[in-house]
Amino acid sequence: QPITNRVTVYGTARVSGPITFMHVSDVKNMYILITLTGHPIHSIDEVFFNDERVDIDANGDVFGRFYGAAVIKKGLGTTAGDADLHDYLQSELPDLWTVNHRQEGCAKILVRLSPDRTVYATGLPNVSVVLRGKKVYDPRTATTEYSSNAALCIRDYLTDSKLLGATAAEVDDTAITAAANVCDEQVA
Repeated sequence: QPITNRVTVYGTARVSGPITFMHVSDVKNMYILITLTGHPIHSIDEVFFNDERVDIDANGDVFGRFYGAAVIKKGLGTTAGDADLHDYLQSELPDLWTVNHRQEGCAKILVRLSPDRTVYATGLPNVSVVLRGKKVYDPRTATTEYSSNAALCIRDYLTDSKLLGATAAEVDDTAITAAANVCDEQVA
């Protein structure tokens, strides 16, 4: 699909997204970049190939069944959170990936698959992730951080200029605070 909407994710969710870059190198490695959200996120906690969880180290190297057959780089949609992914692509594909291709402000995942027919016998895997989504403002603490609190997520949805775009004056923070406190209550 040539044009897709950018997705907003609150809380924790398992998602995938459109493939926004795909290339097969001379040595038959396939590079697939999937754009997950249209905003920065807190973290990418798990990666799945089809329904199989893939174990990854801090460098993006894969363990287990996919060892040696895949490299995974995560991009959180922030300058610091995307540096490893962009540096990797620029070193691997310098003629194709430049500073003009950064997709700034979007969370993404890069998967490099090696041509191993025994590992990928049924074809390319469907790549999905479990992520902790958008950071939201909490009027109780005056901080912006990850939260799955429904009231805070609704407040963010109302005030985000790319979504509904309400001004802070149009949102009743007293009601949001009361609702956020109820959402934080633990139920036995």
